[in-house]
Amino acid sequence: MYQSESLYRNLQAAGDMASYDEHVKQILSEKRILAHILTGAVPEFEGMEPNDVIPLIDTPTVSGIPLDPGMAGSMIIGNNTENTIAGEGTVTFDIFASVLAPTRLIGTYQKMYVDVEAQKDPSPGYRIVYRGSYYDSRMISFQKDRDFTGSDYDSLKKVCSIWLILDAPKQLANTISRYELEGSAIYGGSAGVEDCGLMRIIVIGLPGTCPAESETPPLLRLLWTLFTTDLTFEEKKRILEAEFGISMKPRIEKEMNEMCNWSEAILQRGVNHGVEIGTAHGIEIGTKRGIEIGTERGIEIGTERGVQIGANRAKLETAKALIGLLPIEVIAEKIGLPLETVSGLE
Repeated sequence: MYQSESLYRNLQAAGDMASYDEHVKQILSEKRILAHILTGAVPEFEGMEPNDVIPLIDTPTVSGIPLDPGMAGSMIIGNNTENTIAGEGTVTFDIFASVLAPTRLIGTYQKMYVDVEAQKDPSPGYRIVYRGSYYDSRMISFQKDRDFTGSDYDSLKKVCSIWLILDAPKQLANTISRYELEGSAIYGGSAGVEDCGLMRIIVIGLPGTCPAESETPPLLRLLWTLFTTDLTFEEKKRILEAEFGISMKPRIEKEMNEMCNWSEAILQRGVNHGVEIGTAHGIEIGTKRGIEIGTERGIEIGTERGVQIGANRAKLETAKALIGLLPIEVIAEKIGLPLETVSGLE
């Protein structure tokens, strides 16, 4: 059973909404969590056990967040997440990790750079996959004079930008999508098409409701368990231990039943959901109550004013309808309106 005290502590600390970003990043910096993301979404790690992937994760870092001393064994803490290139500005990655990815040759590995981003807003004004392409490009360009020199481009390492959409809309929720470069033959056969899979983008839309264990990839269920507000801490702890082999051994067990409020996005989802439910209930209840109130008020007001006003309006409408069919004198006499009033309706 994999033990992660730092994950336990961050689960509790995530109750502080003011420090949401830091806690989510620290939770994602758990090598155990990153190992699940890699085995669940990155082709090179498919079929591997997360426990076997943990040793392949180097010591990257969380963007600008001081990690808890003594937690280096289970958390990602090493490389600088800031990528600065002259004339291109600075990009700060949420989680930046170098990992050893298995190659097609059994028992061999090649370095890969992985960026993991937690995205609260699913529609930030640009396409997530485009921003992922930009981050991939920065991970490619920063390898110059680090992983290769001169024109030794064959030494470039693969890069992968992974985006977790915490508050995924319905069409994106409970999905894993992968984007990568692929070659295709335009003319003359496929012999000249080479492998160009250096860059990859993965977008993971978290489920909005509890995914069925038997029908959902384990990665989506794990991420839902970590980030949902529908579970108590004890429920999260039980699922992590029973389904994913993550055993949390805390030094201090307190506030175990406190709900883990994970993100402003989750809170906003609750607000939006409440508006939808409130609107639906409001229409239903308002219609029923409106009929009741309308009946009561209608009787009261109708008794005092409605009879007179309604009668006058009814006479006028009737007179309008009869104009052209009967002489105005006859209309005025039969309906009981002054002749000049009926004449004015023509």
